[in-house]
Amino acid sequence: MQTYLLRRVLAVIPVMLVVATVTFVLIHLAPGDPASIIAGPDATPGDIARLRTHLGLDEPLPAQLLHWYGRLLRGDLGDSIFLRRPVTEAIGERLEPTLLLTSWATLIAVLIGVPAGIVSARYHNTTLDQSFMGLALVGLSIPNFLLGLLMILVFGVWLRWLPVAGYVPLDMGLWANARSLLMPSVSLGLVQSALIARITRSSVPRISGVPGCTLPSGFHRSHGRRFMSASANRVAASRSSG
Repeated sequence: MQTYLLRRVLAVIPVMLVVATVTFVLIHLAPGDPASIIAGPDATPGDIARLRTHLGLDEPLPAQLLHWYGRLLRGDLGDSIFLRRPVTEAIGERLEPTLLLTSWATLIAVLIGVPAGIVSARYHNTTLDQSFMGLALVGLSIPNFLLGLLMILVFGVWLRWLPVAGYVPLDMGLWANARSLLMPSVSLGLVQSALIARITRSSVPRISGVPGCTLPSGFHRSHGRRFMSASANRVAASRSSG
């Protein structure tokens, strides 16, 4: 397992290098002069030229790319053109809400998706199963931004239960922080829970016959065997017809 994880991590490195190189080249091919944007509308051509020299924008593109990789290895991501501040500081400020939002959304998705998938697999081809999978299909069909806007309209504007925007840091109180993250976490987690529910529903019957696998109470192994037998019959029928 450790060897597999190590191979996967090492495989990410060349992908990141290719993505970073392509992004760097595309940014330089895009119209516009970063030095002119940073200097502002009142800057003289001399000021812009000096700023280009200071930023290294007058060097050839391969040299700029090598210098950029060198700063990247040192942890220097440069300064943001729009924020007028180091990129590492901007990332650090947004790291807490990003991690909290990801954690809450993942927790909501797992707590909803896994039980729904297990119940659907337990009551396979019943009204309950079809209802859950129908809701999962609706969840997969709704974009995150649309669900978020609907939640803002209902819970933020009409009912006034939750704030419509803004983030409250964790050091200002757990409840205030949770209220500011509740709607975006739910809007992200509900869509992912639909996907998890469908995956869980299709996976439970497959592992029902695996030795040492403990199923939920009331879930008989024969159900999984019937499911696999029916799936095998469908596959055989499709191959014979083809």
